[in-house]
Amino acid sequence: MPTFKRQAPLSPEGEFTGIIKGAGQETTKEGLVRFKLPIHTQDGKIINASVPFMDEYPNFIQNLVKSAGLQLPDGDGDPQITCDDLERLQVWFGIKHKTGKDGRIFANVNFHQKAYALQQNPSLGLINFSQARKPGNLRSVSELNDGEDGNGSTTRMEPPQSTGQSGNISEVEKLRKLLEEAQARTNPPEPDIPF
Repeated sequence: MPTFKRQAPLSPEGEFTGIIKGAGQETTKEGLVRFKLPIHTQDGKIINASVPFMDEYPNFIQNLVKSAGLQLPDGDGDPQITCDDLERLQVWFGIKHKTGKDGRIFANVNFHQKAYALQQNPSLGLINFSQARKPGNLRSVSELNDGEDGNGSTTRMEPPQSTGQSGNISEVEKLRKLLEEAQARTNPPEPDIPF
């Protein structure tokens, strides 16, 4: 007889810190690119967070970058972020319970800067992860111009064209397009498998 695992109880509401291990990226059937981030807390729990690249909510990725302590690149080039940039970084986040359209309750993860998290829960300042690495600087697309694409071929990456009312692409849109381009160069598309 088939068995299945029970759904784990929701994490309590509050402010937390943890380390990202096993970061992944996926593209939904609707074309939405998002990071899948398993965050390991000091007490051994794993909190799964999803961070989408959406024009409607540009602060999702910006808050993650700030929470992880990553620095934006100097210069005019567009920033690029990958799963490797996030791996083994300590992040700060809050959890609030929300009720979905179907009536189920889920834990909503919102990333915060360390200073804000410590204001909400000062005991988080005592938590350190020995396996965590120091955050670095994100790369700029301009650093990748005229580089090799990994197959021995030389490529030149052009920045995306400006769109929108103000004539400028939002930071999130730039990052999303860059991630899609990088993924298309390294991974063949996966076939849709029906459930």
